[in-house]
Amino acid sequence: MPQPRLWVDEICEALAALGGQASLDEIYSKIEQRGLMDFEANPNWEAAVRRTIQQHSSDTEIFTGRPEDDIFTAPLGKGAGVWALR
Repeated sequence: MPQPRLWVDEICEALAALGGQASLDEIYSKIEQRGLMDFEANPNWEAAVRRTIQQHSSDTEIFTGRPEDDIFTAPLGKGAGVWALR
């Protein structure tokens, strides 16, 4: 069963609720707290969150390459585990 919404939309809203910048652990917690996603459908949902962030950040190697997809930035540098809305 597909998720009720796109991960990228959920991550954007979670980050906005966290002030626009947060650690991965804070993002995971906020997404869980919001309770909008189907966690049982994807027990590896945290990996889906990481992949989605990386696909939507020109700071990573797996960025899709489309300018309109460049939504997230790593303000403390790659590997720090902190992400922000661009």
